[in-house]
Order: sequence, then C-alpha cells, then structure tokens
Amino acid sequence: MSNLDVIISDGDVLYSAVDTVSDSISGLKTAITPVYDTSGTNTNMNPMAVELPVIGSSLSQMVGADKLLSIGDYIQRYIGNEADFASLTAPVYGATGQPSLKGMLGYLQDNWLLELGIAKEALQLITTDEGVRITFADIFEIDSEVTLRFDEAVEDYYLSIDGEVTANIGVALDVAFDIAIDWAAGDFDFNLHRLNFDAQAQIDDIDLTASLGPLAVSIGDVDRETGSLILALSGRVEQTTSGLSVVKTRDEFKLDLPVYAELGSLDLAAGKNTSFNRRGQPFWRQCFLVDAEF
Repeated sequence: MSNLDVIISDGDVLYSAVDTVSDSISGLKTAITPVYDTSGTNTNMNPMAVELPVIGSSLSQMVGADKLLSIGDYIQRYIGNEADFASLTAPVYGATGQPSLKGMLGYLQDNWLLELGIAKEALQLITTDEGVRITFADIFEIDSEVTLRFDEAVEDYYLSIDGEVTANIGVALDVAFDIAIDWAAGDFDFNLHRLNFDAQAQIDDIDLTASLGPLAVSIGDVDRETGSLILALSGRVEQTTSGLSVVKTRDEFKLDLPVYAELGSLDLAAGKNTSFNRRGQPFWRQCFLVDAEF
C-alpha cells in the first residue's frame, strides 16, 4: 500500500463494512470449532468440529483452520470490540487515537501472523479502484500436538489403559484468501481461494500399561514389539453459500497395538500373537474399522 491511510471511524461506512465482514469470518470460525458442555462433551456436530476417533482433535484444530479464521477475531479486537475478544492483545492506535487501515495491517502482522508463525509479507493491504483488499497467501507448515485416546480403541474389550501418548502431527498448508472492502458503497466480501492441507503422523514406539480385571497388561513392549500408529489426512477446505466444507483426497488411519498379559509371574502372551488392529477413515467416523486377534 502507498502512504495513504484511512481512519476507521465508528459509525461511518468503512467501519460498518470492516465490522460486518470480520464478524462473518469469526462466525465461520465458530461454526467449525468444537463446543464443550459442562460434562466435557463436544456438542458441535459440524464435520470439521467433530473430534476424530482416537486422535482426540477436530479437523479444524488439526489443520489450523480455526487459527487462520481467527483473523476475524483480531480485526474485531482492533476496531474496538474488547467485550468479546478481551483475551487478544489490545491495539495501540498511535497519534490519531483511532483505528486505521494501515494500523490494522500492522496489528494483524504483529499478532495474528505471530500466532501462526508466518512472515509479515504473507499479509498485504492493496488499494483498488473500489477500495481496499486485505490479501493473504502462503505455503507453510504447522505442528499439532494431540493426546491420543487409546481407550476408544480398546473400550469394547474392557481394557483400562494407564498413561498416555502424545503425537506430533505435521501439517503442510497452502492457503490464500482475501477480504475485499468497497469503502464508498460499504460492500464487502471474504473470499477463500484455497485451503489445501496434508496432515501426517507416525509413531512406532507405543508402550503403555493397562489392566483387564486381575490381569496386568502391556500395550506394546520394548523388548518384544511396540505399538504403532500411522495417520494421513489430505484434502481441501472450500467456501460454500452455507459455510465451509471439506473435500478429502486421502483419509487413512492404521493402529497396531500388540497386547501382552500376565497373571502373577505367568506370561499369558507367550507364543501367541495377540493384538488390536484398527484400520479405517477417521474423518468418516462410520467407516472406522476394528479388528482384534487373539
């Protein structure tokens, strides 16, 4: 952008456009974010908000879609909505004491992009014949750390697992969107051009203790065979007239949990192949398969 700057003054057409479009982006984020009741149950059944089996994280959280759409929250905080977004960094307006377009760009670069770990150059403010466009485009990677819920994998077999395993899910992202504002007419648009994701995780050293009634059970054993997990989720998020939807291109999950049981000093697993093997498509929960070998 040139040296031109424009004050975003409460009550004018520009303020109304910025307020409305940022509020709509925050609404998109809310629609794909898990919502928990007092018992800790997720009540949001949006496909992007539902927690994936065993992974214990929603797709929106895993691929960072919620953080990307939090640009709407940050814009709201910048233009003065402290009541709803008090947890975000307070803006400093400078000499004018009022929000402005260039000030908003700097605030987003210093706060929203910082949360994502992305360089400032990915976000630009461009003047057009009609007004301005805020553009974002970048190819980057994020890491999502999740606590795996192995109880879900073995709950039908009355195993009680002690301890937990965390998985680091690496996600490659290719994202581009813009916010177009016509400051004369007060028109605005949020345009998601692409949000492509490729999430991968692999664990080869699962070793947990568990119990089955009076039996001491080990899920994996470093001296024999440890458990393993492979996750691959790829696809894209698309903008529709009714919100955001997901088109998957890869949806794979493999979980192998060898089981070793002892009763006192007696090794009940000696010479036997005992394991829980799960295969399926975690994004489509109804296709999640279970196979147990004893």
